Amino acid sequence: MSEDGTSEIVGVDVAAAVETGDSTAATLHSLVEFDRSGFNTLYVSETTRAAYESEDEMEAYFERIHNYVNIDFTEIELFTADLFPVANRVRYKTTALDVITLVRMYLDNRRGLFFAVERGDPVEPLVADFEALFVGDDGD
Repeated sequence: MSEDGTSEIVGVDVAAAVETGDSTAATLHSLVEFDRSGFNTLYVSETTRAAYESEDEMEAYFERIHNYVNIDFTEIELFTADLFPVANRVRYKTTALDVITLVRMYLDNRRGLFFAVERGDPVEPLVADFEALFVGDDGD
C-alpha cells in the first residue's frame, strides 16, 4: 500500500483530500474510503505507519475495523428513521479515544470516509472541507 492510494469507492481526488486535511488545524493520520463490502486505504501518515511492524499488520488491523462497518449503516437508519426523524441524514460519527479521534463520515447510505486525527483536533471543519470535495460548499 502506498502512502497515497487511488480512490476506488467514493471517487475522491486523494491528493486534494490530503491537502484539505493539511490545510485545517487537524493532524490527519489516516484516510480510508469504505462501503458495505470493502475498504480502500487512501492515506496513512508516517506516524501511523510507525505504529505497525509491517504493512501487512496494518492492513489486517484496518480489515478488522472494517468488519464493523455494517453497524454504522444500521445506526444511520436508526438515527434518521426512528430516533430523530426530523433529521434527513447522519453526516458523521466521532469516537474520541484517549489517544486519537476516529471519524466515520457518510457520503450517502452506501459509502463513506473513515479518518483519524489527533486527539482534541477540531473535526467539524475537516468534515465540512471533505464534504465540499464531494457535494459542494453547502453540504447537501
